[in-house]
Amino acid sequence: MLTPPLVNLMTPRLILRGLHPEEYQIRMQGSESEKWSYFGFRNEEQAKLEEEKFKSGMHGYNRSFYHFYLIHRSSLNVIGACGFHYWFTRHHRAEIGYGIYDLSDRHQGYMSEAIPPILQFGFEQMGLHRIEATLSPENLPSLKLLQKNYFQEEGLLKGHYYNGTEFLDSLMMSRIRKG
Repeated sequence: MLTPPLVNLMTPRLILRGLHPEEYQIRMQGSESEKWSYFGFRNEEQAKLEEEKFKSGMHGYNRSFYHFYLIHRSSLNVIGACGFHYWFTRHHRAEIGYGIYDLSDRHQGYMSEAIPPILQFGFEQMGLHRIEATLSPENLPSLKLLQKNYFQEEGLLKGHYYNGTEFLDSLMMSRIRKG
């Protein structure tokens, strides 16, 4: 399966700048200042984490990703990211992930604005049949966001992730392509 071309999607307040493995490879080999600018790193810890992900490989046989950086249209600051990590190309499914970097940018409706065009891109441009999401059952804002975007609850994954001190459960949700 071919990776869709890089695109920028537009919403009223955001530019959703696409990133796939080939572009990621190019960007991560740039200068430190170029990386900080492109990825919108807020601190050294965030930059080091991205460097570790890059070095361990984020693309492989039958698995890829397609992310979007959320850029505020008026300030041009990178305020978050949303996209498909764990894109299983052969099976036409991917897991969506998202986050807003700074607390001051949260609860402003940015993710509610970004998710619909990104889901549409996933179904139409990436050829996805199924989009999955896992989240903490206590994460009510994320649960409401997914429900608002027609995700259905499928079940509870016991001991699904480790937070550094204990194994916690995840709620599995999905949305299937219509038609």
